[in-house]
Amino acid sequence: MNNQQKQTPSQPLLQTDYQAVIPVAFDAIKYSDIEERAKQEGFKRNKDFHIRVIGFEGADAIKKTLAKLNQPGQEILIKKIQDLLQSLNWSFKLSQRYHIKKSGQFSEKISITEDREAYIQLLYLPAMEKFYNKLNSLLGTKLPTQISHVTLFTKGERKNPDYCGIPIPSKDEFESMDPKLI
Repeated sequence: MNNQQKQTPSQPLLQTDYQAVIPVAFDAIKYSDIEERAKQEGFKRNKDFHIRVIGFEGADAIKKTLAKLNQPGQEILIKKIQDLLQSLNWSFKLSQRYHIKKSGQFSEKISITEDREAYIQLLYLPAMEKFYNKLNSLLGTKLPTQISHVTLFTKGERKNPDYCGIPIPSKDEFESMDPKLI
């Protein structure tokens, strides 16, 4: 998987909750070789492919920083984050695929612990580290660099929602999920 062709996706989109994702076309990642295995093991294909640039942790840091600023300061910070997202080259190459597992409470709205699993495609995406270095400078934080990946298939205990993703906000978090190469 390491010698895949370079992919150039669209630019990241800063959402109203201050998370940011890069949409990725289904055909940008070949997954047919593991699709049958995934189905047999009870996984569902992810409803969309995307790269999460700013996750929950980063969005919370942005909200905390915005809360300390007046309206013009908030607008300036949001513009700087948007400009930073647009200024980088978000091209990536496919790396390794992993099967990960995590038990936990995945939603503040639902206070149950559940087991989740996912097949993910790691990416070589140099812009991610550059982005976090500059974002941390803007916010005065020390957020870890988000792990560059696309979730291909998911499985969880709850049948609804269909999507049972696992947030991976850092390399340490990824390593704690006992990743198995697939």
